[in-house]
Amino acid sequence: MNKILRFIKALFKLFNPKAWGPFVEVAEVSGFDHAVSISWSQGGEDLALLSLPGMEFGSYLDIGAHHPSRFSVTRHLYQRGWSGVNVEANSALISEFNKQRNRDVNLWNAVGPDLNYDLTIFEEPAISTVNNT
Repeated sequence: MNKILRFIKALFKLFNPKAWGPFVEVAEVSGFDHAVSISWSQGGEDLALLSLPGMEFGSYLDIGAHHPSRFSVTRHLYQRGWSGVNVEANSALISEFNKQRNRDVNLWNAVGPDLNYDLTIFEEPAISTVNNT
């Protein structure tokens, strides 16, 4: 796609007020004088994986997937054409995976050596945890 068309598509995305905050953050960090690397994960694991030779395409197993975008190690991989299995113990989060990740298998389960777990969901769902019963 040529640069002018890409530029016009990017401008139209700014009609959405939700895009303004991230736009300002990228502008402050980069000054728009060079490209930036975007990672959806907390520690850049997706970028580290994609930087390895021969990792253009693949599959993943994400245990404790949490959300298809927020703090997601696999979002960047999915956007690059990868697919895989997302496992999440919080049933309320699985519907977002089903909406946004139609190439993936999305499972509502806890993973561990025990048969039963109690799930504790905190106000910040990213730090929710399971306790064996």
